[in-house]
Parts: sequence; C-alpha cells; structure tokens
Amino acid sequence: MATLALLVACGDDESADDKVCDAREDLDENVRELSDVGTSTSVDDLEDTVGDIREDLSELGDANQERLQPQVDDLRDALGSTLSDLPSSDSLSDALDSVESAVGNVTDAAGELSDKAKEDCNN
Repeated sequence: MATLALLVACGDDESADDKVCDAREDLDENVRELSDVGTSTSVDDLEDTVGDIREDLSELGDANQERLQPQVDDLRDALGSTLSDLPSSDSLSDALDSVESAVGNVTDAAGELSDKAKEDCNN
C-alpha cells in the first residue's frame, strides 16, 4: 500500500507552472492557426481549432484557476461570439468578414491570457 502511495505521489511531477506554460504554448499555436482563417478554411476546420482552444483554456484554468480566470472568461466569451458568427454552410466565404472580426477578438483575448500566463513561465 505504501508503494502505491509513493508511485501516485511521484507520478505527477509536472508542476502547476509547467502545466500553465505547456497550455500557454498550445494556446498560442492554436490561436495562430485560427488567425489564418480564409476563404479556403472549412467550417469544420474552424470548429476543430476553436475546440482545441477550449481544451487549452480548460488546462489553463485547471492549472491556475484564480489568477488567470478573468482572462480565461474573456477568451471564452470571444470564442462564443466566433461560433455564433459561423455560417451554416461548409464554406466561410459568405461570412468571412464577421468571422475575421470575431477571430480578431479571440486573438486579442488570447494575447492577454498568454501574457498573464507567461508570468508563470521561465521563458
């Protein structure tokens, strides 16, 4: 039983700061991908990228709930408006202007969150 407790205690040696930094890097990468939206981008691709960003947000919130929560909430709100601006067709060309504006809002909110999370990172 003591061995099991020791294994469990040693199994998760990634610090909260490391988790924040990893999630921040993933967020930055996914936001860059989202900002490359164009007429050839499918709605499914955009939804997948937004889903990836939501996962990054969840990881950031889990790692440092209180300190990053205002920025996490702002980014969640911006993501919600991006999804509401998606067209019902498979192509974004009909709604590209409104989607690009919403993506700009996501990019701004993600930048603020990334800057705040960077305080936990050594790089």
